[in-house]
Amino acid sequence: MEALSQQKRMKISRIHIENFRSIKKLTFEPGNICALVGENGAGKSNILAALDFLLGERYPSSRNLDSSDYFGHDESRTIFICVEFEHNTSNVRKFWCKFQQNKSDVVRYEPAWDDVRTSDIREKLPMIFMDAHRDVDKHFRQSRWSLLGRILHRFHEQFPEEKMQELECRFQEALCLLRTYYFEQFETELMRAFADQTRHVNKSIELEFKTFDPLSYYKSIILMLNDGERTLPLAEAGDGMRNLAIVAMFRAYAKRFKGDAVLAIEEPELFLHPHAKRNLAQLFRELAEEGSQVFYTTHSSMFVNIEYFDEICLVERKKDAEGHVSTVLRQVSATEFRDIRKTFLQLDSVTVDSIRARYHNLCSLEHSEAFFARKIVLVEGETEEFALPIYATALEYDFDTYGVSIVNAQGKNKLDSFYQLYRAFGIPVYLIFDSDRGTSDQDKLRCNETLLRMLGASVEREPQGQVKKTYAICDKDFEAEISSSIGEPLFESLMSKATQKLGSVGKGIKARYVANELVKQDNIPDYICHIIKAVRETDSEENV
Repeated sequence: MEALSQQKRMKISRIHIENFRSIKKLTFEPGNICALVGENGAGKSNILAALDFLLGERYPSSRNLDSSDYFGHDESRTIFICVEFEHNTSNVRKFWCKFQQNKSDVVRYEPAWDDVRTSDIREKLPMIFMDAHRDVDKHFRQSRWSLLGRILHRFHEQFPEEKMQELECRFQEALCLLRTYYFEQFETELMRAFADQTRHVNKSIELEFKTFDPLSYYKSIILMLNDGERTLPLAEAGDGMRNLAIVAMFRAYAKRFKGDAVLAIEEPELFLHPHAKRNLAQLFRELAEEGSQVFYTTHSSMFVNIEYFDEICLVERKKDAEGHVSTVLRQVSATEFRDIRKTFLQLDSVTVDSIRARYHNLCSLEHSEAFFARKIVLVEGETEEFALPIYATALEYDFDTYGVSIVNAQGKNKLDSFYQLYRAFGIPVYLIFDSDRGTSDQDKLRCNETLLRMLGASVEREPQGQVKKTYAICDKDFEAEISSSIGEPLFESLMSKATQKLGSVGKGIKARYVANELVKQDNIPDYICHIIKAVRETDSEENV
């Protein structure tokens, strides 16, 4: 086996977890970035905790487990955590641990070599894990495996050998200064007292400063906070500021020591203002492009990038055939989605790169936010986006309360790209688009055929307006449907008042004004009522 110190970095290619906390059985394949997305309680943190248990600060041992670490609190189950690696020059394929009641702990790597310990493997794949509690004492202690300890050890490793002799000479000079009159008097008394107590034993005692070691100097480092008026140890600062310092240290470590460890963090957005969130998300991207591996859980759309959809892992709890509710995870690989798009578009020219380029130009935070939704209402413009939530709330189906995201595709010809991506992840989607009947815009009419084919419906170039179980088509457009439902005179009157009160504004603002006025009048169009009813009834089983 080639020396581990000379190996190519071991990148995790597959993770398998069984019977750990909320996880009964789970397997997934992380990329350079793994964004774990899901509701509170879904089990995102338990995935990172399993990785930390195997690769983190403490050696994996059943002594570090209690009943709550076993799935269903059932200690008769076997906990199994395994990571597999991409090819590396050390040829380590797997590292895993298994814990069974009344049996010895098993911690192994494959293939095994007699001259390499499991601790050596862990040393080459250290994991820096920062949970949502941001334990200051944990990360600032100076053990070999803590965040600060790793940083100090790197300082020690990189200390220039040519400066060692100079530093040792200065160290000896410092010792002479430290050996004051009172120090030497105390040392003399200590030696006499010890000699008196050990008359019949050939032993003596003396005071010595710690043997020269550059690392011992770095261990004296403490973090200080300067507020412009005074400087105080960070330990004396408030929780918020201490937590910000931990994240800053995490970021600095990741930036400076690229590829040194698996970096895992819960909710990186905590305690950060928007600009800092974007900056940290960009840092993660840079690390990924340079070969590092970053795992995180998040509730922020700033850390979910649709361009890299294959990095997104949707985490939720589901009931299995045996009635157990456990954590499951859904991924969509780049090649899997490429094949979906290639088949649908009937174009051999579709590639992963071309898909990424399209999403790069299409997407906004609104489109990323949809990955946090229980279901999605996908529309082609701002008219529906601004008006539908108002009608839904009036009909006692508040979108935010029920976890519904209304997503504006910002164009009819973009609807299929978003619809197919969200559906590939199993997110229920209700699609609304205009029929554009009577228009001379052939591109829009061709879109009707494309969208109906995608929905598995009868393909028509100019379909009639309709509300179906999983989609709705506006007869001509959304405004025309509202006008037809409430009567053209009332609709035109409301639109005129919107212009008078709001001035020259876009269609979406006017649609919101009309919606608010109709809700006040308790005059919600039947067409809208049918749509909201269909959205309410949409779920993952009906919408496959």
